[in-house]
Amino acid sequence: MKRTILRILTCSAALAACVPAKNSIDIDTSGSPNVSGVAVLCDKETPLIVRGDHLIATVPITCEGVGEIRLRLGDGASATCQVGYVTPGIGQEFYFVLQRGQCISVSTEVR
Repeated sequence: MKRTILRILTCSAALAACVPAKNSIDIDTSGSPNVSGVAVLCDKETPLIVRGDHLIATVPITCEGVGEIRLRLGDGASATCQVGYVTPGIGQEFYFVLQRGQCISVSTEVR
């Protein structure tokens, strides 16, 4: 019985290591209408989804490195949010606020 449980736990841990961690992005855009954007992580672009006054995305992480979020404001101007270091297997939540055309990092939480 103990061997069976150990095998199940070992297999579960191995499978979990193969599944990329998902990082979430949340940008408060209240006060800046008609903002759109894309997250660029691991050389892949993920479009941001509009949810009320927020742009959000969930991005699977398959590399180590840094990234950015490219925003297009309603007046045609652009802004960039710098995403800190990401690594496979570690889920993070990145929170930003868009103020006066600047993207400001509010917090980063590890899950």
